[in-house]
Amino acid sequence: MVLHSRAYKSRPYRDVDLFPHNDYNTNTYTNFKAVVVLIGLLILFFYHLFYRSNAETTKLSWTTVLTICWLALIIFYPFKDPTNTARGAIGFFTLIGGLAVSILWVRFFSDEIVA
Repeated sequence: MVLHSRAYKSRPYRDVDLFPHNDYNTNTYTNFKAVVVLIGLLILFFYHLFYRSNAETTKLSWTTVLTICWLALIIFYPFKDPTNTARGAIGFFTLIGGLAVSILWVRFFSDEIVA
């Protein structure tokens, strides 16, 4: 029983699909959440790259972005999922990122910064 309108067969080179079918005749989907996160991170990156401000203001803004990304990783990443094989490595780099966030905020909370 064929569920699609045409049977899968090899076609000549002049009839090339933009979205070719694979052997199982299934669709390929993109993770929407990952695309939205990537677009958001690109917007933040280009904002900090092209918007000219004081150097200390830019450093503080980058520290804020790093803190928000780190907190999102802590809150939303599935560390306890048994099928996740990368949870140990992600956990290690999350701890190192937390150390970096702490060091950067200690720098900004110290009183020796001259604007």
